[in-house]
Amino acid sequence: LYEYRRHSQNTTQHLTQNLVRFHEERDLYLYLAEKLAQRGDSAASRRAGQMRIIKLNLIFLCAQALIRGNWGALKKFLGFLREL
Repeated sequence: LYEYRRHSQNTTQHLTQNLVRFHEERDLYLYLAEKLAQRGDSAASRRAGQMRIIKLNLIFLCAQALIRGNWGALKKFLGFLREL
């Protein structure tokens, strides 16, 4: 039986905390929006450009940081959210 355990050295968690993950995801969504627009799919291009899942994830992390009183993380996540 497979058992999955999160640990402090989890790559996804590390890339989330230092925002690398969000920079990569933003770049991917912008690339997809551009390619979809070139193909004439304006609705899909618009959705990709909205980056909703990234924004929702950042909002969740902001709420989590607020609850934990982690003001540094809150400031970092809010700052990146404003950039989107």
